[in-house]
Amino acid sequence: MGDLVEISFGFPTVVFSFAFIVVILFWLVALCGLVGSDVLDTETDTGGSSGGITGLLPVTRASRSVPVTVVLSLWIALAWFGSVAATVLLRQWEPGGTAGVLLGLLTPVFAAVLAWVATTLVVWPLGRFYGEAPAASRHDFVGRTCRIRTQTVGADFGQAEITSTDGSSAIIPVRTHGRDVGELKAGDTALVYEYDPHGEFFLVAPFDLATGPNPPVR
Repeated sequence: MGDLVEISFGFPTVVFSFAFIVVILFWLVALCGLVGSDVLDTETDTGGSSGGITGLLPVTRASRSVPVTVVLSLWIALAWFGSVAATVLLRQWEPGGTAGVLLGLLTPVFAAVLAWVATTLVVWPLGRFYGEAPAASRHDFVGRTCRIRTQTVGADFGQAEITSTDGSSAIIPVRTHGRDVGELKAGDTALVYEYDPHGEFFLVAPFDLATGPNPPVR
C-alpha cells in the first residue's frame, strides 16, 4: 500500500493522480444524489464546440450519446492505471542516465494516448447501451403556449418564454401576422402555431383559455 501511495504522488503518476481524485470525489457525490441529472446526462459534443479537453474526447457516431462525464472519468482512470503500471515496470527495469529521465518524461504521454485508445474501445459499445439521443427540434414548440416577454409583438420583433416537455424554459423569437400585429403585450399568453425556418422565428397568436386558440389565416 505504501508503494502505491508513493507511486501515485510521485512523478510521473502524480500528473493524473489529482485528476483521478477529483473523478472519485465527483462520483461519490453523484451517488449521494448531490449532482444534478443535467450534469450526468451531458452528451459528448461531436463538433468539439465545447472547447477545452472535451474537444479531444474519443467520440464516434455510435458513442455520441454517452455522457461526457462517463467518457472523461474513464479516460482519466485508465491513464492513471497505465501510468502506475508503467512506473512499476520502470522501477523493475531501473534504466539509468538519460534513458531513465526520457522514459519518465514520456510515461504520461504514452499513458494518456493508450488511455484514449482504450476509452474509445470501451465507449463504442456503451453508445449502443445508452442509445442515440433524439435531436432537439424547434418544431417541438409548435402547438405549445408561451408567455410574451417584450412590451409588444409585431411582424418584425418580439420575444416569449416557453416551457418544453422536459420542464426547461427558453426564450424564443416570436412574430405576429395580420390582424394580430400589436395585439400581444408583455405577460400575455400566446399560442405557437408555426415555425419559420427562413427567418428562424415562431409565429404566435393570442390564446384565450376560455375561447381557445385562434391562429390567423394567412
